[in-house]
Amino acid sequence: MNTAFRKISAFSLVELVTSMAIFGLIALMVGSIYLAHFRLFSNQNKIIDVSNENKIALDEITNQIRESKAVVATCPNCAPDDTTDLLNQPSSKIVLELWPLNQNGEPFEPAGSAFDYVVYKRDAVDNTKLVKKVIPDAASTRRQDEDVLIKEVDLLSFTFNSTIASQVSQVETTITTKG
Repeated sequence: MNTAFRKISAFSLVELVTSMAIFGLIALMVGSIYLAHFRLFSNQNKIIDVSNENKIALDEITNQIRESKAVVATCPNCAPDDTTDLLNQPSSKIVLELWPLNQNGEPFEPAGSAFDYVVYKRDAVDNTKLVKKVIPDAASTRRQDEDVLIKEVDLLSFTFNSTIASQVSQVETTITTKG
């Protein structure tokens, strides 16, 4: 029997294992670079979201202060913890007196002291949340509401240029968030 062996060119086992090891190392390096950039991108998105949330909340507080009739120490229908502490500044709460709204949604001058009120404060249950509480008068069409404006508050302070509520003409608002 005459068998002729043909020489077939192929890779040896050592060459295959070496090439798979090199390919694995390259895949590992590319994967780690991808994960690092993905984490960086996620962290930047979180920072941008928190920054936008803070800007929206500060804009809303600023607009409410500008539209309000006055900063007051308390309101008739407020809870006992919904008071502006003008004597111990900076205060962590502010109560704003607003004109009530008529059927057309326009502000009107009420009879007596029948105003609407807005309270900005930290949540009593979860101290890391900034809450906006709307307390309307019975004659107003403004709806009663309580909204969370910011979820990760580290510091909230309101500083007033006077310790007498009727004389407050400037309010400095400071909000610092976690993260």
